[in-house]
Amino acid sequence: MCSRDYSKLEADIGYVFKDKSLLELAMMHKSYENEQTGVNTSNQRLEFLGDAVISLVCAELVYKEYPDLQEGSLTRMRSSLVCTHTLSKYAKRVSLQKYILMGVGEKMNSTQECRSYKLLEDTFEALCAAIYLDGGMDEAWKFITGMMLEDIKTFNFEHMNEIAFHDYKSLLQNIMQKEGNPLPLYTVVKQSGPDHRRKFTVEVQVRGRVYGVGTGTSRKNAEQSAAQKALKAIENEDR
Repeated sequence: MCSRDYSKLEADIGYVFKDKSLLELAMMHKSYENEQTGVNTSNQRLEFLGDAVISLVCAELVYKEYPDLQEGSLTRMRSSLVCTHTLSKYAKRVSLQKYILMGVGEKMNSTQECRSYKLLEDTFEALCAAIYLDGGMDEAWKFITGMMLEDIKTFNFEHMNEIAFHDYKSLLQNIMQKEGNPLPLYTVVKQSGPDHRRKFTVEVQVRGRVYGVGTGTSRKNAEQSAAQKALKAIENEDR
């Protein structure tokens, strides 16, 4: 059951939830669950699903908008469009920061710019998943397209070519697919620190054995670190 009024947020996102509790769940940070009696869930699972939904919509949008682009450019373009900076911008556009439920420690740390961006990104992903579950792919598509389409149509390719490409996971996956190998397998092997300063350790298995171990303040960052080390190990192996 939903305990808050989200009518203003629903107006801003252009979608009215049938199941209001899904929207509230999307706003629940892990730190809120840990500090509130009787709360035993958070938006982490929604974040996982939302990441996939956003990537799918973005991939089809860039595929259709730029029919002459090759795979590598499409991949880099998508990566830059679903990055922390861009998704946090979309979150601010609908004022998600006003609705996020979080613990006291996280509130204090959310004043740090990098943590603020990450918090907004995660909540935006959870919101997209909630729309998808409540209204189906058509509604999720409509919302995400409304956020992204203008950025896609006016995409700065010169800037993309100037910056280093740091989506190591996509690069590693592409290499494995081209060689006919199974996709890399990422496993969280350790979590440490308090909720507002969580540290993840992830290992990636390539060709049946561990090729890289990475750490980061989020699972995604740790996976990118592990993938980067795996790419380096493969490069050294192939010399």
